[in-house]
Amino acid sequence: MDPHQPIEISGTALRAGITPYGGYLTRLCVANGRDVVLAHGDARARSTDPCHLGCIVGRHAGRIGAGTFELDGWHHRLPCNAENAHLHGGATGFGACVWDLHEVGPRHLLLGLESPDGHENYPGRLRVRARIEIDEPATLRMTFEAESSRPTLCSLTWHPYFNLAGHAGGHVGTHCVCIESDRYLPLRPDFCPTGDTLDVAGTPFDLRSPRRLAGGLAAEHPQIRLAGGFDHYFPIRGSGLRPAARVESPDERVAMELWTTQPGVQFYTANTLRLRGRGKQEESYGRHEAFCLEPQGYPDASNCPAFPGNELRPGETYRHVIEYRFDVRTPRPSA
Repeated sequence: MDPHQPIEISGTALRAGITPYGGYLTRLCVANGRDVVLAHGDARARSTDPCHLGCIVGRHAGRIGAGTFELDGWHHRLPCNAENAHLHGGATGFGACVWDLHEVGPRHLLLGLESPDGHENYPGRLRVRARIEIDEPATLRMTFEAESSRPTLCSLTWHPYFNLAGHAGGHVGTHCVCIESDRYLPLRPDFCPTGDTLDVAGTPFDLRSPRRLAGGLAAEHPQIRLAGGFDHYFPIRGSGLRPAARVESPDERVAMELWTTQPGVQFYTANTLRLRGRGKQEESYGRHEAFCLEPQGYPDASNCPAFPGNELRPGETYRHVIEYRFDVRTPRPSA
């Protein structure tokens, strides 16, 4: 079996394609037939993908400053693949691995990966399972579980690029976004968090009520200018499986709710996306033509003492859930 070829799972209102290579979500069609995720047109391009365009991210999502961390008195140095930072598990992170296919059913598949001790210089042999399933009426769920042979870091996520107007729907500025968070993490010039958390009130990061993205993307706020848009972590109120964000398409026909057990969400507006004629059906994807909602642990937590850590120790089981819940409506009648 070619690991680059997607395996399809489907329910009444959703149809998804996922590849064993990297766990890429290559297609997500909602009830009206609209495909709402971006993907490479050439399957082999995933092996040199700098954008993580729909893959599973690990062993550690987000950035680790200077690629260094200490754990139980031991100093670890990871390779830097994003200037002076280690990003999304490194150049050979989980999105660049062929996962084992343990189970396949009409509505689910189970992927497994054994990351050896020393992979990208992380300590410990990490065994990971990723169960992807469609639950009625219209939920796509990812459940991660992992165990390690030694103390290590573990923060896993999925990295789909969404456009609820369709995968070639253009600029996402007219999407309405709401994020269940009162605070956000500001960035240093290297895009690692400063270690502070700031109140969203009075800033473009106040997404507690639905707002169109265009205003925030055009804001002169220094953090928006630094990132070229949104590329920030939002701690989510509460704990357990709970709503973290809601996005609605410009035509109000498709809405997506993100639910998660993770402590927060990285919100990214495809600020560096450039795929000219190399997307699905030879479409072009450009800057701000998608958004990502990446539930994960706090970025660079090992180097920011105020943040909850992402350590995983022998005998513990890492388990987190991500759900994308869709609501698809018929168009409003014209006046």
